[in-house]
Amino acid sequence: MTNLKLEQIAYAQGWVESHIEGLVASATQVGDEQILKETEELLRTFKLFSDGFDEVRRENQRMERTLMMVRGAIQL
Repeated sequence: MTNLKLEQIAYAQGWVESHIEGLVASATQVGDEQILKETEELLRTFKLFSDGFDEVRRENQRMERTLMMVRGAIQL
């Protein structure tokens, strides 16, 4: 996966999370317990997904560094 694509995905993660947090705040202000419960559950689920993807991105970066070292060693 290219760095540009990874950066776009990371941006989208932050964008979605901030909008879900806005929904939670709106539901809190309106006082609708059912909507609040559902949006809080959505936020928890998204954060679980987001944290998992962050770990995948970190692993991808580690693998890219290892691959660059192997390529460098082969060229010597």
